[in-house]
Amino acid sequence: MVFGAGAIAIRHTRHARWGIVLLTLAALVLRLFAATLDPFLNYWDEAFHAAVAKNVVHHPFTPMLFADPAMPVNAGWGRMHVWLHKPPFFLWQMALSIRTFGPEAWAIRLPSVLWTTVLVPVTYRMGQLLADDRSAFAAAVLTTFSYYLQELTSGSISTDHNDAVFIGTVACSWWALLEWQRSGRWNWALATGIFSACAVLTK
Repeated sequence: MVFGAGAIAIRHTRHARWGIVLLTLAALVLRLFAATLDPFLNYWDEAFHAAVAKNVVHHPFTPMLFADPAMPVNAGWGRMHVWLHKPPFFLWQMALSIRTFGPEAWAIRLPSVLWTTVLVPVTYRMGQLLADDRSAFAAAVLTTFSYYLQELTSGSISTDHNDAVFIGTVACSWWALLEWQRSGRWNWALATGIFSACAVLTK
């Protein structure tokens, strides 16, 4: 809240750019708080995503809910051996976080923390390209303090980290597209394709 208040306070000074920096820091603090709020995994979907991500650490191209099932399983998609409920891009990130920091609840949520934090400056820049600086800053404030993004980051609602990463990749693909339309530079067209591919690989 301190960073957010500071960002709004300096909005109309000659150091206005620091407002976005402070908003981004505010978003990071809020997301980290959400990620550490519950020391346990939430049931459906977070616990399932975490179980698959833990198996992806050792089998990156075979997402499995059960790495070694005792018996053949075919009762329903929610209890299958190979987990094909969602594409693997967000699971790869969760697996990397588990490998780096260990099987902790907050480590499962860390990719969502980062993607929903990056969303703040990306939203601001898109607002500048589509409208004006004032509208862009207002959109960035709303993104920073979005309760829905906090819920996704904490894993407390369905589709949790899948949607958090999906929102981030889709937003980045639109940002890159708008930059390409403005500048015509091929690297922005390439970035648009990469971010779009990441979104498709997420959901």
